[in-house]
Amino acid sequence: MAITQCNEFGIKVVNVTCDGAYANASTFKLLGCDLDQPYDSIKSHFNIDLSKPDIYFTPDACHNVKLARNALGTFGAFKDSDNNLIEWRYIDKLFQLQNEMGFKLANKISAAHINWKVNPMKVKLAVQTLSSSVADSLLYLS
Repeated sequence: MAITQCNEFGIKVVNVTCDGAYANASTFKLLGCDLDQPYDSIKSHFNIDLSKPDIYFTPDACHNVKLARNALGTFGAFKDSDNNLIEWRYIDKLFQLQNEMGFKLANKISAAHINWKVNPMKVKLAVQTLSSSVADSLLYLS
């Protein structure tokens, strides 16, 4: 295993970051991580050599933001923990309204954000789409 080889050469591995692909999630589960728990019960670390410190798993935040945007854009809606709907159509309507008005409500939503499938790998577009400025604009309009 690469971590063991790093330890043999004196390289201290304290964290592993990767996307949430099934193979990666399965590997972390085999290593002792338990990520399928409520937030305060998640075990996000494992140990290969008990004489060394724990190694922490950190999901790739950029990849996860793109996944969230892609899922919302594809499926159209989610429910939050209070059972409220989070709907893509409001982001689309915000874009349309701003185009009609000719100015933006302090957010960066553009055609590129709405047509995200053209550039699905652009983290910037995903982050700006799910940003607090978009949320604030939607709250202002509600």
